[in-house]
Amino acid sequence: MSAIRKSTSAKAAIITGPCSVNLKFNSSSVMLYRNHYVKSKDGKGGMTTQQYVCSFPNRLTEIPTDFHQQLQQATAGQPQRYQELIRAIETRVLEPARKVQEQKNRLADLEQMRAWLNFGQQQVHEAASCAQCYTYASDPKIQQSARLILQDVQHVLVLAREAEREQQPEQTAPDATQADARLRQLLYSINRACAEIQAMLPVERNQFPRGYEFDERTVREVQQMWFNTSDTIAALNQRQQFKRSSGWTDLRPTVMALAGEKSVSL
Repeated sequence: MSAIRKSTSAKAAIITGPCSVNLKFNSSSVMLYRNHYVKSKDGKGGMTTQQYVCSFPNRLTEIPTDFHQQLQQATAGQPQRYQELIRAIETRVLEPARKVQEQKNRLADLEQMRAWLNFGQQQVHEAASCAQCYTYASDPKIQQSARLILQDVQHVLVLAREAEREQQPEQTAPDATQADARLRQLLYSINRACAEIQAMLPVERNQFPRGYEFDERTVREVQQMWFNTSDTIAALNQRQQFKRSSGWTDLRPTVMALAGEKSVSL
C-alpha cells in the first residue's frame, strides 16, 4: 500500500489569482494543502478554499518521491516557499523519525549481539562441561577452536573497555595526595607479594621439591615479571625521590628494618 494519500475530490470552481501552499502536521502524518481564492459564479465576491493534495506518515525518514513531486509542482515559481516547507518537514518530521529509527536499530543490534553471545556461551559451556571434555581437550582442532573463541571474546572485552572510557565524562586532574595513597597501596601489595614468593621457593621450605617442573602458566608469569619489574623501576626512576642512590645496596639493613621485613627486594 502506498504511503502517499492524494486528493480525489474535484469540484467545479472559478479559481482566480495565484495559489499558496501550506503544510499541516498531526500525530501521524504531514499533509500538503493548496490554498486559492474561488470566485462565486455570479461574480459577486468569493472565498478562500483549501484543497488537500497529499500526505505521508511521519514515521518515514525521507520524503517520498510522489509527495516531493507534488510539493515541487505546488511551489513552482516560489523557491523561497519551497525551501521553507522543506526545512519544516526536515525539522518536524524527518529528523525526529531518524532518531527514532536509529534508536530502534541500536536496540535491534544490541538484542542480536546478546543472542549471539548467549548462544555461543551455551555452546562453549556444553563443550566444557561434557564428560568427554578432559579426554578430547588436547585434540589440535579443539584447541584451535578454543583459542579462536578466546581471541574473539578478548576482542569484545577490549571494545567494551574502550566504549566505557569514551562514555565517561571528562574528569579534572586527580588529587595528588589521593594518587600518592594509591601508589603507596600498590607498592605495599607488591612488596608483600615479593616477600611471600621469596619464602616459598627455597627447597628447605618443602613447598616445591628439587627438580619440580612448574606449570607453563607459572613460567609465563615469571617471565612477565622480568619485564614488569624492570619497566616499573624505570618508571619510578623518572621521579627524583625514587631514584637509586649510589651505594643503594648498603641501605638494605636500614630500609628493610623500617619496613619490618627481613628480605624484600625489587
